[in-house]
Amino acid sequence: MVLAGLVLGLALWGATSTTRDVEQAYWVSTPRQESAPPDAMDYRLLRLRRDLRDALERDDRGDHIYPVVRELAAERLLAHHDVDLETEPERARAVLDPHLWNYLTRPPTDRRKRSKSALHTAIEGVEQL
Repeated sequence: MVLAGLVLGLALWGATSTTRDVEQAYWVSTPRQESAPPDAMDYRLLRLRRDLRDALERDDRGDHIYPVVRELAAERLLAHHDVDLETEPERARAVLDPHLWNYLTRPPTDRRKRSKSALHTAIEGVEQL
């Protein structure tokens, strides 16, 4: 009898000590999770992928990547360094990577394919801001 009481006591103690860490499981997704589309369906990312592919592989399209890179660089300069790319070009030049500065100051004027390494270097420069 004492042994049965001891086993029952230990079982109750074990159950109460582990219930504090138990979290309720949801077997269906919440409405908020259902309302967020997956990243693959985000039209902005789809457009950016298409524009990047076209800039690197096609000669018959204009460059739509340059304005995006310039806008991102201007936003990061302003947010992280309090420098306006348009009104303070000399301060911006001092902050920016030289390769990124060259990319930003020489916009593409033709429709030829863009250099993958130049785009990669420009994007890396924006990420470093």
